[in-house]
Amino acid sequence: EVPLQAENWSETTLVRGLQLIAKTKEETIAFEASIRNFLQDFKNLNEDDYPLPGNFSSILRPYQIEGYQWMRKLAENQFGGILADDMGLGKTVQAITFIYSYIDEIRHKQSPALIVCPSAVLYNWLQEWMKFVPDMKVVILDGKQSERQLIRKDIHVADVVITSYTLIRKDIHWLKNERFHTIIFDEAQSFKNPLTETHKSVKQLSSQYKFALTGTPIENAIEDLWSVFHIIFPDLFLGLQQFSELNNAAIARIIQPFVLRRMKTEVLEELPVKEEKIERIDLYKEQQKIYLAYLAKLKEDTLKHLDKRTLRKNRIRILAGLTRLRQLCCHPA
Repeated sequence: EVPLQAENWSETTLVRGLQLIAKTKEETIAFEASIRNFLQDFKNLNEDDYPLPGNFSSILRPYQIEGYQWMRKLAENQFGGILADDMGLGKTVQAITFIYSYIDEIRHKQSPALIVCPSAVLYNWLQEWMKFVPDMKVVILDGKQSERQLIRKDIHVADVVITSYTLIRKDIHWLKNERFHTIIFDEAQSFKNPLTETHKSVKQLSSQYKFALTGTPIENAIEDLWSVFHIIFPDLFLGLQQFSELNNAAIARIIQPFVLRRMKTEVLEELPVKEEKIERIDLYKEQQKIYLAYLAKLKEDTLKHLDKRTLRKNRIRILAGLTRLRQLCCHPA
Protein backbone atom coordinates (compact mmCIF):
# COMPACT_ATOMS: atom_id res chain seq x y z
CA GLU A 1 0.00 0.00 0.00
CA VAL A 2 1.35 3.41 -1.00
CA PRO A 3 -0.60 6.20 0.74
CA LEU A 4 -0.49 9.68 -0.75
CA GLN A 5 -0.06 12.26 1.99
CA ALA A 6 -2.25 15.25 1.22
CA GLU A 7 -2.07 17.78 4.01
CA ASN A 8 -2.59 21.13 2.25
CA TRP A 9 -2.84 19.13 -0.96
CA SER A 10 -3.32 21.00 -4.23
CA GLU A 11 -4.91 20.16 -7.56
CA THR A 12 -1.42 19.12 -8.69
CA THR A 13 -1.35 16.50 -5.91
CA LEU A 14 -4.65 15.05 -7.08
CA VAL A 15 -3.66 15.02 -10.75
CA ARG A 16 -0.35 13.32 -10.02
CA GLY A 17 -2.19 10.80 -7.89
CA LEU A 18 -4.59 9.99 -10.71
CA GLN A 19 -1.67 9.54 -13.07
CA LEU A 20 -0.08 7.18 -10.54
CA ILE A 21 -3.29 5.16 -10.34
CA ALA A 22 -3.27 4.82 -14.12
CA LYS A 23 0.12 3.12 -14.00
CA THR A 24 -0.66 0.82 -11.08
CA LYS A 25 -3.34 -1.64 -10.10
CA GLU A 26 -6.01 0.38 -8.33
CA GLU A 27 -6.06 -1.78 -5.21
CA THR A 28 -2.39 -1.06 -4.48
CA ILE A 29 -2.97 2.68 -4.04
CA ALA A 30 -4.54 4.34 -1.00
CA PHE A 31 -5.38 8.03 -0.94
CA GLU A 32 -5.23 10.14 2.20
CA ALA A 33 -8.70 10.92 3.56
CA SER A 34 -9.07 14.45 2.17
CA ILE A 35 -8.44 13.29 -1.40
CA ARG A 36 -10.83 10.35 -0.98
CA ASN A 37 -13.47 12.76 0.28
CA PHE A 38 -12.84 15.10 -2.65
CA LEU A 39 -13.34 12.32 -5.21
CA GLN A 40 -16.44 11.15 -3.34
CA ASP A 41 -17.88 14.67 -3.50
CA PHE A 42 -18.25 14.35 -7.27
CA LYS A 43 -20.67 11.48 -6.71
CA ASN A 44 -22.62 13.28 -3.98
CA LEU A 45 -22.92 16.88 -5.11
CA ASN A 46 -24.87 19.05 -2.68
CA GLU A 47 -27.32 21.53 -4.16
CA ASP A 48 -26.90 23.77 -1.10
CA ASP A 49 -23.21 24.24 -1.94
CA TYR A 50 -24.01 25.67 -5.38
CA PRO A 51 -27.46 27.30 -5.36
CA LEU A 52 -29.02 27.88 -8.75
CA PRO A 53 -28.93 31.49 -9.96
CA GLY A 54 -31.95 33.47 -11.08
CA ASN A 55 -35.00 31.42 -11.97
CA PHE A 56 -33.06 28.40 -13.23
CA SER A 57 -34.55 26.23 -10.49
CA SER A 58 -37.79 26.26 -12.48
CA ILE A 59 -36.02 25.65 -15.80
CA LEU A 60 -33.44 22.92 -15.26
CA ARG A 61 -34.19 19.24 -14.99
CA PRO A 62 -32.55 17.23 -12.18
CA TYR A 63 -29.74 15.87 -14.34
CA GLN A 64 -29.05 19.40 -15.67
CA ILE A 65 -28.81 20.71 -12.11
CA GLU A 66 -26.30 17.95 -11.44
CA GLY A 67 -24.34 19.07 -14.50
CA TYR A 68 -24.24 22.66 -13.26
CA GLN A 69 -23.09 21.57 -9.80
CA TRP A 70 -20.41 19.37 -11.36
CA MET A 71 -19.08 22.32 -13.35
CA ARG A 72 -19.03 24.49 -10.24
CA LYS A 73 -17.19 21.80 -8.29
CA LEU A 74 -14.50 21.55 -10.96
CA ALA A 75 -14.19 25.33 -11.23
CA GLU A 76 -13.86 25.68 -7.47
CA ASN A 77 -10.77 23.47 -7.66
CA GLN A 78 -9.32 25.06 -10.83
CA PHE A 79 -10.00 21.97 -12.97
CA GLY A 80 -11.31 21.83 -16.52
CA GLY A 81 -13.90 19.35 -17.70
CA ILE A 82 -15.81 17.91 -20.63
CA LEU A 83 -19.61 18.01 -20.52
CA ALA A 84 -20.29 15.20 -22.95
CA ASP A 85 -24.04 14.69 -22.63
CA ASP A 86 -25.85 13.11 -25.54
CA MET A 87 -27.20 15.52 -28.15
CA GLY A 88 -30.46 17.13 -27.07
CA LEU A 89 -29.91 16.93 -23.31
CA GLY A 90 -29.20 20.63 -22.84
CA LYS A 91 -25.46 21.13 -22.65
CA THR A 92 -25.99 24.77 -23.68
CA VAL A 93 -28.35 25.66 -20.85
CA GLN A 94 -26.07 23.99 -18.30
CA ALA A 95 -23.16 26.11 -19.53
CA ILE A 96 -25.32 29.25 -19.45
CA THR A 97 -26.35 28.50 -15.86
CA PHE A 98 -22.71 28.07 -14.86
CA ILE A 99 -21.65 31.41 -16.40
CA TYR A 100 -24.67 33.25 -15.01
CA SER A 101 -23.83 32.04 -11.51
CA TYR A 102 -20.64 34.14 -11.78
CA ILE A 103 -22.31 37.24 -13.24
CA ASP A 104 -21.31 39.53 -10.35
CA GLU A 105 -17.68 38.44 -10.58
CA ILE A 106 -17.65 38.82 -14.36
CA ARG A 107 -18.93 42.41 -14.13
CA HIS A 108 -16.73 43.37 -11.19
CA LYS A 109 -13.57 42.20 -12.97
CA GLN A 110 -14.81 43.33 -16.40
CA SER A 111 -13.71 39.93 -17.62
CA PRO A 112 -16.37 38.47 -19.94
CA ALA A 113 -17.02 34.82 -20.65
CA LEU A 114 -16.11 33.59 -24.13
CA ILE A 115 -18.13 31.07 -26.13
CA VAL A 116 -16.28 29.49 -29.07
CA CYS A 117 -18.48 27.47 -31.40
CA PRO A 118 -18.91 26.48 -35.06
CA SER A 119 -20.04 29.34 -37.31
CA ALA A 120 -23.36 27.62 -37.99
CA VAL A 121 -24.54 27.94 -34.37
CA LEU A 122 -23.28 31.45 -33.53
CA TYR A 123 -26.76 32.91 -33.46
CA ASN A 124 -28.28 29.82 -31.87
CA TRP A 125 -26.15 30.61 -28.82
CA LEU A 126 -27.37 34.21 -28.85
CA GLN A 127 -30.98 33.03 -28.98
CA GLU A 128 -30.39 30.74 -25.99
CA TRP A 129 -28.94 33.60 -23.95
CA MET A 130 -31.88 35.84 -24.85
CA LYS A 131 -34.28 33.06 -23.90
CA PHE A 132 -32.86 32.24 -20.48
CA VAL A 133 -31.06 35.42 -19.29
CA PRO A 134 -32.12 38.38 -21.44
CA ASP A 135 -30.61 40.85 -18.96
CA MET A 136 -27.04 39.78 -19.76
CA LYS A 137 -24.94 41.79 -22.20
CA VAL A 138 -24.08 39.35 -24.98
CA VAL A 139 -22.18 40.32 -28.13
CA ILE A 140 -21.29 38.30 -31.19
CA LEU A 141 -17.79 38.76 -32.57
CA ASP A 142 -18.71 38.40 -36.22
CA GLY A 143 -18.67 40.27 -39.51
CA LYS A 144 -15.87 41.96 -41.42
CA GLN A 145 -12.55 42.78 -39.76
CA SER A 146 -13.50 46.46 -39.42
CA GLU A 147 -16.76 45.47 -37.70
CA ARG A 148 -14.97 43.13 -35.33
CA GLN A 149 -12.49 45.87 -34.45
CA LEU A 150 -15.36 48.09 -33.31
CA ILE A 151 -16.72 45.30 -31.13
CA ARG A 152 -13.23 44.72 -29.76
CA LYS A 153 -13.14 48.24 -28.26
CA ASP A 154 -16.18 47.51 -26.07
CA ILE A 155 -15.41 43.88 -25.25
CA HIS A 156 -14.86 44.53 -21.55
CA VAL A 157 -18.33 45.95 -20.98
CA ALA A 158 -19.88 42.74 -22.29
CA ASP A 159 -20.82 39.83 -20.04
CA VAL A 160 -20.45 37.23 -22.78
CA VAL A 161 -18.66 37.23 -26.12
CA ILE A 162 -19.56 34.64 -28.76
CA THR A 163 -17.28 33.86 -31.68
CA SER A 164 -16.49 31.00 -34.05
CA TYR A 165 -13.51 28.71 -34.51
CA THR A 166 -12.99 30.29 -37.92
CA LEU A 167 -12.72 33.80 -36.48
CA ILE A 168 -10.55 32.65 -33.57
CA ARG A 169 -7.86 31.86 -36.12
CA LYS A 170 -8.18 35.34 -37.63
CA ASP A 171 -8.38 37.25 -34.34
CA ILE A 172 -5.98 35.26 -32.18
CA HIS A 173 -3.35 38.02 -32.48
CA TRP A 174 -5.39 40.13 -30.01
CA LEU A 175 -7.62 37.54 -28.33
CA LYS A 176 -4.53 35.83 -26.90
CA ASN A 177 -3.83 38.99 -24.91
CA GLU A 178 -7.27 38.97 -23.27
CA ARG A 179 -8.00 37.28 -19.95
CA PHE A 180 -11.51 35.83 -20.01
CA HIS A 181 -13.44 34.69 -16.97
CA THR A 182 -14.65 31.45 -18.54
CA ILE A 183 -14.20 29.87 -21.95
CA ILE A 184 -16.75 27.36 -23.22
CA PHE A 185 -15.67 25.38 -26.27
CA ASP A 186 -18.82 24.12 -27.98
CA GLU A 187 -18.50 21.14 -30.33
CA ALA A 188 -14.98 20.70 -28.95
CA GLN A 189 -14.20 17.96 -31.45
CA SER A 190 -13.54 20.90 -33.79
CA PHE A 191 -9.96 21.01 -32.50
CA LYS A 192 -9.36 17.28 -32.06
CA ASN A 193 -6.36 17.41 -34.41
CA PRO A 194 -3.45 19.04 -32.52
CA LEU A 195 -1.67 19.85 -35.79
CA THR A 196 -4.36 22.22 -37.07
CA GLU A 197 -4.33 26.01 -36.85
CA THR A 198 -7.60 25.84 -34.91
CA HIS A 199 -6.01 23.76 -32.14
CA LYS A 200 -2.93 26.00 -32.04
CA SER A 201 -5.14 29.10 -31.85
CA VAL A 202 -7.46 27.98 -29.04
CA LYS A 203 -4.41 26.82 -27.10
CA GLN A 204 -3.37 30.48 -26.81
CA LEU A 205 -6.63 31.62 -25.21
CA SER A 206 -6.47 32.46 -21.51
CA SER A 207 -9.19 32.24 -18.86
CA GLN A 208 -9.87 31.38 -15.26
CA TYR A 209 -12.10 28.43 -16.16
CA LYS A 210 -12.32 26.27 -19.28
CA PHE A 211 -14.92 23.68 -20.26
CA ALA A 212 -15.61 21.70 -23.41
CA LEU A 213 -19.03 20.68 -24.70
CA THR A 214 -19.27 17.75 -27.07
CA GLY A 215 -21.72 14.93 -27.65
CA THR A 216 -18.90 12.92 -29.24
CA PRO A 217 -15.86 13.12 -26.93
CA ILE A 218 -14.19 10.37 -28.97
CA GLU A 219 -15.00 10.39 -32.68
CA ASN A 220 -12.25 8.43 -34.38
CA ALA A 221 -9.44 7.69 -31.94
CA ILE A 222 -8.71 7.89 -28.21
CA GLU A 223 -6.20 10.66 -29.02
CA ASP A 224 -9.21 12.95 -29.66
CA LEU A 225 -9.66 12.97 -25.89
CA TRP A 226 -6.06 14.04 -25.30
CA SER A 227 -6.44 16.94 -27.75
CA VAL A 228 -9.44 18.35 -25.88
CA PHE A 229 -7.87 17.97 -22.43
CA HIS A 230 -4.67 19.51 -23.76
CA ILE A 231 -6.70 22.71 -24.20
CA ILE A 232 -9.03 22.73 -21.20
CA PHE A 233 -6.91 20.92 -18.57
CA PRO A 234 -3.37 20.42 -19.88
CA ASP A 235 -2.00 19.23 -16.51
CA LEU A 236 -4.20 16.14 -16.51
CA PHE A 237 -2.10 14.25 -19.05
CA LEU A 238 1.52 14.54 -20.05
CA GLY A 239 2.55 14.63 -23.71
CA LEU A 240 0.80 12.75 -26.47
CA GLN A 241 3.58 10.15 -26.51
CA GLN A 242 3.07 9.28 -22.82
CA PHE A 243 -0.71 9.34 -23.33
CA SER A 244 -0.46 6.81 -26.16
CA GLU A 245 1.28 4.39 -23.78
CA LEU A 246 -1.76 4.25 -21.46
CA ASN A 247 -4.41 1.61 -22.01
CA ASN A 248 -8.09 2.54 -22.22
CA ALA A 249 -8.85 1.37 -18.68
CA ALA A 250 -6.11 3.61 -17.28
CA ILE A 251 -7.36 6.61 -19.26
CA ALA A 252 -10.91 5.99 -18.06
CA ARG A 253 -9.75 6.01 -14.43
CA ILE A 254 -7.89 9.31 -14.86
CA ILE A 255 -10.70 11.19 -16.60
CA GLN A 256 -13.57 9.84 -14.50
CA PRO A 257 -14.04 13.00 -12.35
CA PHE A 258 -13.52 15.33 -15.30
CA VAL A 259 -15.97 13.97 -17.89
CA LEU A 260 -19.72 13.99 -17.39
CA ARG A 261 -21.72 12.04 -19.95
CA ARG A 262 -25.41 11.14 -19.75
CA MET A 263 -27.27 9.34 -22.53
CA LYS A 264 -30.87 9.93 -23.53
CA THR A 265 -31.74 6.39 -22.46
CA GLU A 266 -30.58 7.20 -18.92
CA VAL A 267 -32.76 10.28 -18.48
CA LEU A 268 -35.55 9.41 -20.90
CA GLU A 269 -38.24 9.51 -18.21
CA GLU A 270 -37.32 13.12 -17.42
CA LEU A 271 -37.64 14.32 -21.01
CA PRO A 272 -41.01 15.61 -22.28
CA VAL A 273 -42.65 14.22 -25.40
CA LYS A 274 -41.17 15.92 -28.45
CA GLU A 275 -43.46 18.48 -30.05
CA GLU A 276 -43.02 19.81 -33.57
CA LYS A 277 -44.61 22.97 -34.91
CA ILE A 278 -44.14 23.78 -38.59
CA GLU A 279 -44.68 27.31 -39.84
CA ARG A 280 -44.41 28.20 -43.50
CA ILE A 281 -43.31 31.75 -44.28
CA ASP A 282 -43.20 33.38 -47.71
CA LEU A 283 -39.96 34.95 -48.90
CA TYR A 284 -39.80 38.74 -49.13
CA LYS A 285 -39.98 40.02 -52.71
CA GLU A 286 -36.33 41.05 -52.88
CA GLN A 287 -35.31 37.81 -51.24
CA GLN A 288 -37.41 35.86 -53.74
CA LYS A 289 -35.71 37.64 -56.67
CA ILE A 290 -32.28 36.61 -55.42
CA TYR A 291 -33.46 33.06 -54.75
CA LEU A 292 -35.00 32.61 -58.20
CA ALA A 293 -32.00 34.19 -59.92
CA TYR A 294 -29.63 31.78 -58.17
CA LEU A 295 -31.93 28.84 -58.91
CA ALA A 296 -31.98 29.75 -62.60
CA LYS A 297 -28.19 29.98 -62.65
CA LEU A 298 -27.91 26.61 -60.91
CA LYS A 299 -30.22 25.02 -63.46
CA GLU A 300 -28.34 26.56 -66.36
CA ASP A 301 -24.86 25.67 -65.11
CA THR A 302 -25.51 22.26 -63.64
CA LEU A 303 -28.90 20.68 -64.06
CA LYS A 304 -29.50 21.36 -67.77
CA HIS A 305 -26.73 19.10 -69.01
CA LEU A 306 -27.16 16.26 -66.53
CA ASP A 307 -27.72 12.66 -67.47
CA LYS A 308 -27.00 9.37 -65.71
CA ARG A 309 -23.35 9.46 -66.72
CA THR A 310 -22.64 12.93 -65.34
CA LEU A 311 -24.87 12.87 -62.25
CA ARG A 312 -22.19 11.30 -60.05
CA LYS A 313 -19.53 13.77 -61.23
CA ASN A 314 -21.75 16.76 -60.44
CA ARG A 315 -23.08 15.50 -57.13
CA ILE A 316 -20.96 17.81 -54.97
CA ARG A 317 -21.85 20.83 -57.12
CA ILE A 318 -25.57 20.05 -56.80
CA LEU A 319 -25.35 19.64 -53.03
CA ALA A 320 -23.43 22.92 -52.76
CA GLY A 321 -26.12 24.64 -54.81
CA LEU A 322 -28.91 23.28 -52.61
CA THR A 323 -27.04 24.42 -49.52
CA ARG A 324 -26.73 27.93 -50.95
CA LEU A 325 -30.48 27.98 -51.73
CA ARG A 326 -31.19 27.08 -48.08
CA GLN A 327 -28.91 29.90 -46.95
CA LEU A 328 -30.73 32.37 -49.20
CA CYS A 329 -34.00 31.29 -47.55
CA CYS A 330 -32.52 32.01 -44.10
CA HIS A 331 -30.87 35.32 -44.94
CA PRO A 332 -29.56 36.55 -48.32
CA ALA A 333 -26.64 38.39 -46.67
